[in-house]
Amino acid sequence: MLFRSEKSVQLQLIAQHGWLEISGAAPGTEIQIDHAPVGSVGKEAGVFKRAVPAGDHVINLSKAGFLSKEIQQRIKPGESVRLAGPNVELAPATPSELTLESKDWERASSANSISELQAFLQKHARGPHAASAEQQLNSLEWGAVQKNSASALQAFLVKNPQSPYTDEAKKLLSGLEEQDRIQAENTDWTATDKAKVDALRAFLSKHPSGTHSQAAEQLITQLSKPKTPDQTEAEEIAWNATDRNSRASLESFLARFPAGKHRAEADAALAPLTKNQQQGTEAAGVIDALKSFARAWADKDIDAIVATEPALTKKDVREKLSGVRSLQMSITPLSSPHITGDRASVPCQRMVTQTFSDGKVRQTPSTITFLLSKRSGKWVIESVE
Repeated sequence: MLFRSEKSVQLQLIAQHGWLEISGAAPGTEIQIDHAPVGSVGKEAGVFKRAVPAGDHVINLSKAGFLSKEIQQRIKPGESVRLAGPNVELAPATPSELTLESKDWERASSANSISELQAFLQKHARGPHAASAEQQLNSLEWGAVQKNSASALQAFLVKNPQSPYTDEAKKLLSGLEEQDRIQAENTDWTATDKAKVDALRAFLSKHPSGTHSQAAEQLITQLSKPKTPDQTEAEEIAWNATDRNSRASLESFLARFPAGKHRAEADAALAPLTKNQQQGTEAAGVIDALKSFARAWADKDIDAIVATEPALTKKDVREKLSGVRSLQMSITPLSSPHITGDRASVPCQRMVTQTFSDGKVRQTPSTITFLLSKRSGKWVIESVE
C-alpha cells in the first residue's frame, strides 16, 4: 500500500552498448574497431567478442600474408552482432603483391607524412599494412589539428567521424564552446547596468541559468524594495570612505550596497583592478610553462617535452636528444609576457648546454621569442621564433 504522498516510479534501463562477435576468422587475425587496435583472434577458440558502444563502426581485419578487409557495421543498443564465414575470411596475397606492398609501406611509414600514407592507402587499400597505415594516418591528422580552435576541431570531426580521437576532439570542442559561452555571459554581465531592473531582466532573458543569473535576481529583488532615508545616507558615507584604488574596499562596498546609487561608479573603478590581477595570474602561468619546458629538456623527459610543446613529436625529440648525455637549459624573460586572450608571446634569452656521449660540451646562447597558447586552461608552447 502506498501513502498518499508517495508516487510509484518505474525505471527502465536502456543499454548504451552492444556486442560484436567475430567467429571463424583465421587465428592471429588482428582486429581494429574505428582504426584503434582492440585485439586478435585466439589460436584455439577462433572467436573474438567485445562490448562496443552503440552506433556506426568501421571494423578492420588484417593478418600477415593476407589482404586486409574493412567492414562497415551498425550496432544498436543491447544488440549482439555476429560476423562469420566469408565476411571474416581473408584472401591470401600473392608474393608479388606482398613484396610491393611491403616496400611501399616501409617508405610511407618512415616518411611519417599524411600525403604519403594517403597515397599508400589508395594503392594498397586491402594490403596487410592497411590497418597500420590508417592508425598512423589518424595519429598524424589529429596531431595537425589546432586544439584551441573550435572550427579546426569541428572540421576534424566532420572528416573523421570514427577516428580513435573522436571522443577527445568532442571533449575539447565542448570545453571551447563552454569557454565561449562563459566569456559571452561575462561580457554581457559587465555591460549590464546593475542599478536598473530592466537591464537586469534583459540579462536574465538572455542567460536564464548562467553564472550570474542568481546575482541578477537578487539585485532585482533589492532594487524593487523602496529605500529609506537612513539607507541612502549610510550608502553615501560608505562610498565616501571607499578607496577607489583598492579592490577589497570596492568589493566590500558592493557587497553592502549591490543595488545602490554608486553601483556603476564602483563597477567602473573595480574593472581595471580586476583585469590587472587576472593578467598577473595569466603572466605567472606563462612563466611557469617556460620553466616546465626547460625542466623537461633538462630531465630528458620526452612525454613532458611533448606536453609543454605539443607541436613536437616524440620522434622529433628522440632525434634531438640522440647522443646527448646531459642537457641544461636556462630561460630568462627579457620582458613581461604580452597576453591577448588565449595567446601570449615572451622574448627571452636562452642558454642550452649539451654534454655528448663522447664528452664534448656545446653551449648555444640565443635570443628568441616563445609563442604560447592556452589549451584547456593550461599554457603550452606553440612555436619558437
